[in-house]
Amino acid sequence: MYLRQDLSYAVGMAARNPGFTAAAIVTLALGIGAATVTFSVADAIVFRPLPYADAHRLVKIWGSTAVDPVDNMSLADFHDISARSAIFEQVAGDDGTGFRIEDGQASHFADGAIVTEQWLSTLGVRPVLGRGFLRDEFQPGRDDVVILTDAYWRRRFGADGNIVGRSLRVDGRPLTIVGVLPPNVLRYGADFLKPLVPSSYPPGRDQRDLDVFARLRPGVTLAAAQAELDVLGRQIEAASPSANVNHRFRVIALDKYYASIDPSAGRGLVLMLGAVGLVLLIAGVNVANLLLARNATRTRECVIRAALGASRTRLARQLLIENLLLFLAGGGLGCFIAWWALDFVV
Repeated sequence: MYLRQDLSYAVGMAARNPGFTAAAIVTLALGIGAATVTFSVADAIVFRPLPYADAHRLVKIWGSTAVDPVDNMSLADFHDISARSAIFEQVAGDDGTGFRIEDGQASHFADGAIVTEQWLSTLGVRPVLGRGFLRDEFQPGRDDVVILTDAYWRRRFGADGNIVGRSLRVDGRPLTIVGVLPPNVLRYGADFLKPLVPSSYPPGRDQRDLDVFARLRPGVTLAAAQAELDVLGRQIEAASPSANVNHRFRVIALDKYYASIDPSAGRGLVLMLGAVGLVLLIAGVNVANLLLARNATRTRECVIRAALGASRTRLARQLLIENLLLFLAGGGLGCFIAWWALDFVV
């Protein structure tokens, strides 16, 4: 009963002081919203581990020349790297491209990725629905299958749990949906995967369009992998000098590539997170000062209520409920601001 009375009184006090109430709620909401958005971005890019099995063993392999220090790989390079089985447990590659999707009477363009046979197993990823690609589906005429990404499955098919087995018309060709990936597997916004048929892919050493990553064998270090790739680069240059003069390979941990961010930018995000933490602290201090200033003007009210029999516990509980209402309202509005702003910031 007393709690209901205190709550009703707190709501009445907030309504009788709209300027103070609005200032306190907006100050808290802006501080909480900014901190939540910044932490969400920093967590996803800097702190959160990759959603892959044994992610510390995953590496990204780049080509490197004097003209282009960061480029992709040719299919021939990919096969040569795959043969380094003493260093790499598995090697995989993908190549993103656009496709035209026909859906009934309408059509739209979607981003797809053609992937090599060990793409899923290298990452240690299993589809949440259906299955992965079979070995014979990387042969000519057998590659009429796709695996949807989680985002595309939700966006275009409303997260239909019966999507496996349905047909999807891609570039005028009917393909069967055989699976759906877990969230956040691809580093770029591809909508689905298709098998890469080696005989249909450009074979030249100068056709460098594959993104290649690998899983190191247990105990193998980045330095050992780099040394092995340095040897491979010199061998390829000696065998095919016309397209591979000074062409070398560079290996880094996949997490840096996955995040698409360099270390200095990562440090910048951490500094930004600290800055918005200070903003949130300042917002809390400002609201606390407002509350102290308001409570100083209510001394006479508290004296009268105490004279009428209100205990110190009752008075403290009343003030606590009033403050709690303000912070709940500010927190709720701050969460809404963060939810609204997060997609825009990303």
